[in-house]
Amino acid sequence: MFVTHDVDEALLLGDRVAVLGAAGITAEFPLPARAERAGGPPEGLRERILAELGAAPAGPAAEPELVSEGTR
Repeated sequence: MFVTHDVDEALLLGDRVAVLGAAGITAEFPLPARAERAGGPPEGLRERILAELGAAPAGPAAEPELVSEGTR
């Protein structure tokens, strides 16, 4: 077992990803063999794991809006 808080690291190194909550494992995602995922994780898997964690995926939609000093 390898424990990490980094979803990308889990997808790279693991053979399955488990999401832990207060009551234990709340979700499990089996991963294909490393040779089969050389191009990256299956489509949408990272986003499904992040959604299970309650986190928005990184990207333009998740970027905070910057406020300039003059508009505060």
